[in-house]
Amino acid sequence: MIEFLKELNQNYSNIITALATVIYMWFTWWLILETRKTRIMQEKPHIEIFVKRNEWWWSMLDLVIKNIWYSWAYNLKFEIDKNFNLLDNDEKDIYKLDNLWFFKNWIKFLPANWEISNLFTILSTNYAEKIKWKINISCCYNDKYWKKVKDSFLIDLSMFEDTFLPQEKPIYKIEKHLSKIEKNFHKLSTWFNIMRIITQTKKEYQEEQEENFKRFNS
Repeated sequence: MIEFLKELNQNYSNIITALATVIYMWFTWWLILETRKTRIMQEKPHIEIFVKRNEWWWSMLDLVIKNIWYSWAYNLKFEIDKNFNLLDNDEKDIYKLDNLWFFKNWIKFLPANWEISNLFTILSTNYAEKIKWKINISCCYNDKYWKKVKDSFLIDLSMFEDTFLPQEKPIYKIEKHLSKIEKNFHKLSTWFNIMRIITQTKKEYQEEQEENFKRFNS
């Protein structure tokens, strides 16, 4: 009986060891797969297309194409479902959306964390019309393994509705006003330098000027 119990205990130990080995191997394989997925994800580019306010002129909107991931994107090509005049005085349709160079042609490569921007429109003119613009931009590009990636982005200007639209960035206005103040102070200080107080009569002043003129020419 004792021998049987020893053998049974030994068998249980072997079974537990075998199960632990299987679980350890499964966990190791799962960890390898997850590490591989993470590495592949890090090696993929990720393109974002959006509009934002111009840095110095807030009524202007810039269209931005940015690679926000860790790897380069290659052969970026774009398509749009609608077309607009980006500038209101564009009578010859030169500045239409599809005439932007990266829409008309293509971007050969875009490094990680790089962006390309271009003037999109000036929102302070024809505001009521432009605020309704909705544009779908499709983007197709290759990763480092030349695998094709496709994305679609909705550009919706209604996000700027009822927002404060100064013609210029406030800090830029402050800078210009300070520059004007500096120029005015310079003019004022120059004027003070040439200004003098006369305590003579007009006749005495004229006589002094004539005497100085004769002395200078003698």
